[in-house]
Amino acid sequence: MDFFAWACQSDDGIRYHMITQEEYEQNSTEIETRKEMIKPIKGTISLHAITTDVHGQLVKRNTTCACKSCFNENGFDGQSPCGWDKVEVLKQPDPTRADEHVVSEAADELELTTYSCNKNDFVVAVYDTKCYIGKIIEKDLADDTVHVDFMIQSGKALKQFRWPNKQDRVWVKGADILRVIQEPTATGKGGRMFTVPHEVLNAMAAYAP
Repeated sequence: MDFFAWACQSDDGIRYHMITQEEYEQNSTEIETRKEMIKPIKGTISLHAITTDVHGQLVKRNTTCACKSCFNENGFDGQSPCGWDKVEVLKQPDPTRADEHVVSEAADELELTTYSCNKNDFVVAVYDTKCYIGKIIEKDLADDTVHVDFMIQSGKALKQFRWPNKQDRVWVKGADILRVIQEPTATGKGGRMFTVPHEVLNAMAAYAP
């Protein structure tokens, strides 16, 4: 209401742009589609806006801008005057490794000894000192992390699990993968609720950070 009162008093200095419900819904759908295409990158929370041009060049901006100069029907315009900076993601070589062959062997060893889990495995993982069940969607052996799509506990006794309405995907350390479990079993008429063996529930309850 304060903003409305201010706007009424400052009408001469304000430009209004009419956006129809159809335009709003179309843009909302496009934004959701773009979000699905964005791959999370560890340590980039300070980067507010990241995208690529038609040639795959990665660009960033400290504040978001979605004007027509930046984004049009063809996607992001690399000639936008809005101050996007070109950046590159560089993988730093490990100076302790003599050659690529040794690096490959070290990565294989890391996968076997640090945590024995693979993409699409269901696991019990620790996040923020609590245990959760999730599915591994990606692994990064270079920094010993895994990308987990987490489920949430549900039901009266919190002994069932379901997928949240909004995806909850988090990168966690390999050491925070406590165990690999069998795929949760669908239950109920709709098949939206899942159960896990009692020993898994007991292990989660007994965990102490």
